[in-house]
Amino acid sequence: MSSLGAQTLYSPEEYLYLERKAIFKSEYLRGEILAMSGASRAHNYITLDIATEINIQLRDQD
Repeated sequence: MSSLGAQTLYSPEEYLYLERKAIFKSEYLRGEILAMSGASRAHNYITLDIATEINIQLRDQD
């Protein structure tokens, strides 16, 4: 039988306070603070290229 440790839940105010001081950013979900994965520069360029292409394809469409 596995046991789970006590889980700390944070208020939105506590999260914002901690997030302002954090080196690595996180997200807040129902009292939990979850680490966000980072994206590389190459990933961001690929995402931008895809979004631009979709925008061009859908331009002038209803």
